[in-house]
Amino acid sequence: MANDKNCDEESSWENNPFNPRNTDPKKMRAFLIIIILSLIGYAIIGVFFMPKGYAVLSEDCKVLTFYYDMNIESRDGKVYLIQSNSFFAPKPTEPKWLNDNCVDSVTTVVFDESFYSCRLQSTSRWFYNLRHLSEVRHIDNLRTGVYTLNNTSEMFYGCVNLKTITADHTWRLLFDYVEDDHNMFYGCILLAGGNGTRYDAKKTGKEYARIDGGAANPGYFTIPSH
Repeated sequence: MANDKNCDEESSWENNPFNPRNTDPKKMRAFLIIIILSLIGYAIIGVFFMPKGYAVLSEDCKVLTFYYDMNIESRDGKVYLIQSNSFFAPKPTEPKWLNDNCVDSVTTVVFDESFYSCRLQSTSRWFYNLRHLSEVRHIDNLRTGVYTLNNTSEMFYGCVNLKTITADHTWRLLFDYVEDDHNMFYGCILLAGGNGTRYDAKKTGKEYARIDGGAANPGYFTIPSH
């Protein structure tokens, strides 16, 4: 009886569509259908039951805030979805808020605490030519690291009134993984770090994307006072 049971188990495995040695066309089709349905299920879960990265432009067009949560429906203002790293769409897209004329009035950018969980590949041109932008708060909630942010090119290009970018002591930009940082701070003529480092037209890339340590370790970021 034991041998019969073992034979039955072996026969059952031989007929299982997940068995790589099974080449029966019908069972292979069943296997593919299972895979396809699983992927569809994953997509549905992603759409309805997983956090989303998005930006919200306030109704007065003054503040642009970045979130990563499931509260998108409750936010007041104009909402712009952000393409973060995912199985179905791994490549970054252009920032949608730049196509809105209202965004020219933005004076403040805020990275909400929730946004740290958003995995991004690119922030290229995110604030391109926002001429009235004067302050960026808590950029430390912008996640960087291996397999995440690798393109910061022209991120603050032309932000001629940008004065302050705040980050707490946890901020770290892993320079080795940023492949494209050209003109990240180009034209930010009023930008200054917390220890007095002023904008330098020769230093417009990732090397100054750090908390200002004065002459010994200059940077354009400031630790917030509160």
